Amino acid sequence: MTSRSRLIVSASLVWLSPLSADIVSRPAASLSLTDDAVDAVVADTTDLTVLANDTTTDAGDYVLTVSATSDQGGTLTAIGDVVRYAAPTSLAEGATDSFTYTVTEEGLANASGTFAAQASDQTAAGDTFVDPGNGGTYTVTTTSGFADTVWDGVQYSSANVGGGIDTSSLYRYIIQPDLSADIAVCPAGLAPQIDVTIRWNLTKIAGNAAGYEASIARGTAFPLASDFPADQHERENNWPVNETRELVLTLADLTPDDVNNLRIGLWAQDAQSSAPGDENDWRSNSVAISYDIDTSNCPPVSSTATVTVTLIPPPDSDGDSIIDKDDLDDDNDGIADALEQQQGADVDTDGDGVVDRLDLDSDNDAITDLQESGADGLATLDTDRDGRIDGAVGSNGMADAVETGADSGVANFTLADSDTDGVADFRDLDSDNDGIPDVTEAGAPSDQDADNDGRLDGAAGTDGLVDALQTQPDVGGYDLNADGTTDHAPDTDEDGVADFKDLDSDGDTIPDLVEAGGDDEEPAAGDGRVDGFQDDNGDGFDDGVAAVPLTTPDTDADGQPNFQDVDSDGDGVSDAEEGLTDADGNGVPDYLQASGRIETGLSGGGCTVRTSAGIDPTLGVLALMAMAALYRRRAKPTRRR
Repeated sequence: MTSRSRLIVSASLVWLSPLSADIVSRPAASLSLTDDAVDAVVADTTDLTVLANDTTTDAGDYVLTVSATSDQGGTLTAIGDVVRYAAPTSLAEGATDSFTYTVTEEGLANASGTFAAQASDQTAAGDTFVDPGNGGTYTVTTTSGFADTVWDGVQYSSANVGGGIDTSSLYRYIIQPDLSADIAVCPAGLAPQIDVTIRWNLTKIAGNAAGYEASIARGTAFPLASDFPADQHERENNWPVNETRELVLTLADLTPDDVNNLRIGLWAQDAQSSAPGDENDWRSNSVAISYDIDTSNCPPVSSTATVTVTLIPPPDSDGDSIIDKDDLDDDNDGIADALEQQQGADVDTDGDGVVDRLDLDSDNDAITDLQESGADGLATLDTDRDGRIDGAVGSNGMADAVETGADSGVANFTLADSDTDGVADFRDLDSDNDGIPDVTEAGAPSDQDADNDGRLDGAAGTDGLVDALQTQPDVGGYDLNADGTTDHAPDTDEDGVADFKDLDSDGDTIPDLVEAGGDDEEPAAGDGRVDGFQDDNGDGFDDGVAAVPLTTPDTDADGQPNFQDVDSDGDGVSDAEEGLTDADGNGVPDYLQASGRIETGLSGGGCTVRTSAGIDPTLGVLALMAMAALYRRRAKPTRRR
């Protein structure tokens, strides 16, 4: 009778997991550093982004280092990816200095860990195979789903192992980890050294203690002791029933290629003879793999570059002879730098590459910040309309004309927020919240805001103004109508309030919001501002109107939009006179209905007088006068000869 054996996988076991998730490494790294030529301010500290033009391919984490002093005695400090350079006081404007910096890859960290190699799934148990030697059927109780492993059901007996061992059969279980995705060659063909340890804990639950019992071996060949060096094979013999043992095999100094091709065989003998009842039954309790990675054989990559520094004068952005670091108003727009920054940090509201403290139009709405600042007497403050205050500045860099006293540093005006929405006018795309963006109320050509986002399109110069709308780039203010002279924001009704903050720009008693095609809750007595104002992005423009812009019509097509046109329908009757009434009840307010126009015979159409309500009531009076004149003519006596 052929002996039978069982290998039972306990419910407490965990299935094999690939090592790749646990081992962290990197491919061969390279560094390419480029020499730099940079400017630094005389007798000042400058942060130099020396790595901006360098390449660190696959280098992982790296460290920037620099010597303590430059060639000319400047002070150097590496801060992250930046070198902070403090120029020596002995160097004047135009002088040069130099230093070198080094980038070194952080060495690969040694790694180690242990993870379980089996799981407790007991489904799909039962693989059967036939002993090639004696034809008996053997059942292995195991499960499907061993990740990256194969229980191949191969049996070995005296019939197919060349008589190497006198047993009925052996069971083989193969562990096949895959680390190819995570371990790669170090620079110069070097590689980390990897130790892998396999621990197999199992219990013999039936059988006699005799001879070869179980083993772990590198590879898939039959584990004869003569076939393996001692460090490639571990065997347990003479195993008593009901005894639990742990087989431990450590494979040392493996290369990544070794690990990638690694196969581990777990072998359990089913019997010492073919005698009936002489079988071994086993329970596999756990299989675990631990690893250690020694990266000392992988030297880190390192490279060095040289930086040449040219000393330049400190910036004076507004040309007032007060350098920016001592200037309270770097662009001289009347708004203190502290108000144009946020918590001491520069911001660039319009995203044009010029920070607000240097930008003469921080929101790019075609109106200079000075005009939107709220300062009094703009006509005299900026006579050349270049967006900077004319006249004297004190030693603090702020114009005396906008201070409570010379060098007081305290503004004599309140920063304007015309619609009280919490966004200052100089950053607000709709300063009066009438639904018409400031860029439109400023009179900018419509094609200069093609995307209708309330900001001018086109590149801005160093002054923050869009170059295409200046007479010369970075010279003077905006020339929106291209007449060769710079413009102030229009004040259509000349009431002293510029249109961008005037709710009735043309003074016709009809709110701009209504004339632009919007709705006001109560048009006749509304507040002229967008109802239900919502501004999630903080640009001062109602989100709903921004998504669906108002049409800002020009009813009589005279080139003047209705909100700036005192006679929107061109009928000769002012909008102020016609108002929002709808005399004929046709749903069109009189100020938009071109009727009531007087036509005379001179125009070739006879003489008519009509209004939106029909026949003008004065026509009857005219008819009576005509009849009286005809009667008088007929009643006059005829002269005889």
